[in-house]
Amino acid sequence: MSARDVWTLGWIAVGGHASQLIEHWDGAAWMILRLPTPPQSAITSLRAITARATDDVWAVGESTLTETQQETQAVIYHWDGSNWQLIPSPAVAGSSLWSVTAVRPDTAWAVGMVQGSHFVRRALVEYWNGQTWQVLHDPAIQRATVWLQAVSASSAQDVWAVGDAPLAPDGKHSTRQPLILHGRSTGWEQITGPSGVELRSVAAWAADDVWAVGSSGFGGGEVIAHWDGARWNAVPFPALGPAERFNAVAASARDDAWVVGMRQQGRPILDPYSSLILHWDGQQWHNLPSPSPSEQTYFTAAAGLGNQELWTVGETRPAHWTVDGALDKGTFGLHQVEDPAQGVIAHFVSAPCWFR
Repeated sequence: MSARDVWTLGWIAVGGHASQLIEHWDGAAWMILRLPTPPQSAITSLRAITARATDDVWAVGESTLTETQQETQAVIYHWDGSNWQLIPSPAVAGSSLWSVTAVRPDTAWAVGMVQGSHFVRRALVEYWNGQTWQVLHDPAIQRATVWLQAVSASSAQDVWAVGDAPLAPDGKHSTRQPLILHGRSTGWEQITGPSGVELRSVAAWAADDVWAVGSSGFGGGEVIAHWDGARWNAVPFPALGPAERFNAVAASARDDAWVVGMRQQGRPILDPYSSLILHWDGQQWHNLPSPSPSEQTYFTAAAGLGNQELWTVGETRPAHWTVDGALDKGTFGLHQVEDPAQGVIAHFVSAPCWFR
């Protein structure tokens, strides 16, 4: 991905019906692209997208055969520079994919879960070898009764997947145990992480520089964790307010990482919330001014381009707003253009800029 090649995905409401869409930024404008529909599919939900090159973009999610039948089947799309194509995915009943990462044309991973009977989940990891997608049956993955929410790789020999394990009693109450899977050339293994944390996002920059974010449970606050090559450690961040939620982390250098999400102004769900952006400068996390065009704005995904440049996407309500202006260094500006998706896309660089 570059400043002239940015991808995002979401939904658009047309005539009371929601339709999946993918948007592309070419450096001048956003364009909505349509996707081929899987055969016999009533509903397709894409969860994640990653761009390795202008002709190598992956998007993953799930497809439901009928509106009444809830069993899902994982779906995978690929952009070859000209068209989106539906790529065959292993036929696993109840499967869904929630994140994808690629490091080479013949090396990509997608993670998610398989929903079994009695609401029992198990981790799902699929691997692209340049020809086909295949389910990985490594023992460390098979033992994981968990929903994998995110995956990131710094190289073909260093891939991380995170999620959370079922509630486990600790003598007084139940706590969540984070699931952290580390894939290397020798196979996969489960790595011990911060106790009681549900991890939502991971960003691997190097074998000794990996970030993850999540929550320590109801009322327990958010967590930023870092892998230094030997262990995971919680990293402090600025006080942000009554409550917050970290939805995504991105890293493009040892001194250039980002966390995005939302901050609650009062009671969860009931009171207004606003967007949240943190930046890591190699020494500490900083709370940056973040655009919130309405009282209900939040960011759900982020991608860092390096040199302190960030793209982040999310949602705002109400959708009709306009703020224009040239900005001082290190701050955000808003510029809403005609967009049927009515989402919010923010662009930050450490220089005067516009964002939409």
